[in-house]
Amino acid sequence: IDNSSSLGKRNLEFLIIDPSYDTLERVQLEHLRLFRDIAQNRSVSRGASLNKMSQSAASQHLQELERGFE
Repeated sequence: IDNSSSLGKRNLEFLIIDPSYDTLERVQLEHLRLFRDIAQNRSVSRGASLNKMSQSAASQHLQELERGFE
């Protein structure tokens, strides 16, 4: 962003992130993909298979995802 222009300075004001969103840093993209696949297929085993992992590993990833939003 070009800080010398007034437009650049105004845009920087919108980059402030509410601290309550910090928990999202702990959420990994692979967890979200897994969640999407499980939801779309309505099956943990199918979602796990699509993500090349065991059903047990998928369950553990879901638990990590849940903890990220506590």
